[in-house]
Amino acid sequence: VGNILMANLYYNLEKDYYKMLEVMHEILEVEANIIPVTTQRAYIRAVLWNGEVIESQDRISNVASYTAGIADLELMEDSKHAYQHKNVFKAIKQADYIIITPGDLFTSIISNFVIGGVSDVIKKSDAKIIYIGNSTNKGGETQWLTHLDIINKIERFLGRKIDIFICNNKKLELTLEEKQSFQSNISVKGGDYLYLSKGEKKELEARKVKVFEAPLLDAHTFYKHDKKALTELLEKIL
Repeated sequence: VGNILMANLYYNLEKDYYKMLEVMHEILEVEANIIPVTTQRAYIRAVLWNGEVIESQDRISNVASYTAGIADLELMEDSKHAYQHKNVFKAIKQADYIIITPGDLFTSIISNFVIGGVSDVIKKSDAKIIYIGNSTNKGGETQWLTHLDIINKIERFLGRKIDIFICNNKKLELTLEEKQSFQSNISVKGGDYLYLSKGEKKELEARKVKVFEAPLLDAHTFYKHDKKALTELLEKIL
């Protein structure tokens, strides 16, 4: 519904992207300031360990059958000049904290950092970086990755280390039927829960990353974060 509304406004406001965003804020009574990372063409492609290339966000996230893990993510040829939205620089420069939220590693998180100028301004920022880890990995896209593997990927594309890592430590006891339902979800696709090992925690603390573990799972979806629990934890940290 959001996409349909945005498209309708865009074409009825003489294709003025900024005016469309302004009206969306008003309609939805958004108190925060939502800024797209870019308004330019920005199609991505993933390069696998074996050299195979998977083009477009939807294929990377939902369609492709993986023969190997993702080694690299980059903009496609017709998107090489995609540059950050004019307000992204200002927002990052003013930030005390940059919070990287849960989401598909390559198509929802790292895809933002390959846009021109984004990682450069984050590298120069004095803001502390908080990364909220996913509760699971995902079939295909991050099937074999651990928390530490994912953090290493994020730091590589971000161009600097994270300062604070938040992750779930609550283990749900699921029935066979519940587990099948959970793993068949399009956001999980056969993946499984991620838990921080003692070795990973020791490694992160050696890097001077502050680690916060807490029961963060939403018992209704089995994989999403409990918004209230996460908000309360973030309030304590901030």
